[in-house]
Amino acid sequence: MKIKKLAFVTSAAVILIGTVCAAALSWHPIHWKSVVGLESVSNEKIWQSFSWRAQLCLQKAKGGVPELSWTELWELMRPESGVHWIEGRSVEGSLVYSSTASAGDRAAGACTFRKRCTGCHGNDGSGGLHGPSLNRSGYKHGDSDLAIYKVLRDGVPGTAMPSAALPPRELMQVVAHVRTLQVNSSKDLKAGGSRLALRVSSERLQAAGTNPDEWLTYSGSYNGWRHSSLTEITPANVAQLRIRWIKQFDTNDPVIEGTPLVTGGAIFMAAPAPHVVALDAKTGGVIWEYERSIPADLPLCCGRNNRGLAVHGSTVFLGSLDGYLVALNANDGKVIWQTLVASPSDGYSITGAPLVVDHSVVVGVAGGEFGIRGFLAAYDVSTGQRQWKFQTIPGPGEAGHETWESDA
Repeated sequence: MKIKKLAFVTSAAVILIGTVCAAALSWHPIHWKSVVGLESVSNEKIWQSFSWRAQLCLQKAKGGVPELSWTELWELMRPESGVHWIEGRSVEGSLVYSSTASAGDRAAGACTFRKRCTGCHGNDGSGGLHGPSLNRSGYKHGDSDLAIYKVLRDGVPGTAMPSAALPPRELMQVVAHVRTLQVNSSKDLKAGGSRLALRVSSERLQAAGTNPDEWLTYSGSYNGWRHSSLTEITPANVAQLRIRWIKQFDTNDPVIEGTPLVTGGAIFMAAPAPHVVALDAKTGGVIWEYERSIPADLPLCCGRNNRGLAVHGSTVFLGSLDGYLVALNANDGKVIWQTLVASPSDGYSITGAPLVVDHSVVVGVAGGEFGIRGFLAAYDVSTGQRQWKFQTIPGPGEAGHETWESDA
């Protein structure tokens, strides 16, 4: 019995090693670049992607990755498939295709859709007698690329949705087309105008943290605990969580450090650039977007980071990397006012989230790596006029300056 077990383990190890070795040959940087035309991609990034693929193979060999068969996993990991795998996430979150699919793949997916799907879902995906509309977010079985792939592959038992019976590459092409239908729907939604009517009072901010349906400040409440009182997610049911939708930001920045604000059924998020977006919390649909052009030569030590926003009344406040405090209409994303807090030419930038207290919005500055003198400043939430400024390092003639000796 032990001999049989040892033989099985040895065979499995040989298969895995063979798979990884074959992958190493197939994914040699020169081969990868020539296949997918990524001549500008560094060898380091390519090998990182290869390493993640090897980890997926190992997980599969240990009984993991139940969503995909060995054949599917192999096909979708080949560079020719056009599928990107993002390291460090769940399988569902790491498989990325629709946002990077080529025009040819999208066209092929649209062709397959017209031939096989329009009878139920309509020529434009708006739905029909036997199939629901696809021009929306919030699909019942999930909006991720993998979730849509599995529905196409397996069908939906008890409904008119059959298995597509297509190879993985063609299934992914259809996924790209379906996600295009969702994107176009979001653009139509934005063109139709605002759906929000927010009004966050000072009293609601003071009570922030008591309503688990909201997250109104960077830290959740004025106590700064960053703790939610939600109790529905427990150790007993956390494994049942599923991805409902994913928002892909159009940025090359490696991380997004912002904390979203949640109120009135909307999520307000700051991403690098700077870029602010309001999303429908249920569907992930874009309600409005604000993008700010900033100079390329800003004094930034650690990337184009932004930690978040503040909200008061019908206004969302953004501290921008170019030193401005910007007030946006929370209902449509239009600029209400903007004021210069500190000049980048002096080494300043703003990366922190503002904080609203009563009728003042307080903001700090970044730039310690460039020798700036740190301070906090408060501005009127309605007009943007500065109310006060507090230097965190005392200057000559100010109390405490004598404690900073020599060049300290």
